[in-house]
Amino acid sequence: MIHLIVLDTVEFGKVTFVIENISVILYSYSSGTEVYTTDGTHTRVSESVEEITKRINQIVYGTEK
Repeated sequence: MIHLIVLDTVEFGKVTFVIENISVILYSYSSGTEVYTTDGTHTRVSESVEEITKRINQIVYGTEK
């Protein structure tokens, strides 16, 4: 099963990620939250690392682990 998550980007509006392709979610003081995927690309998003993690857990596990 493929799990998708929609996030708001800083520059382009909304973007959809395949959760299984996310490799790292990183917060940097200079650039904010960045989501890196397994192909090496990254996107700056508005949500915090904690918010994204909580939403991923809700989608994948049906809980807020």
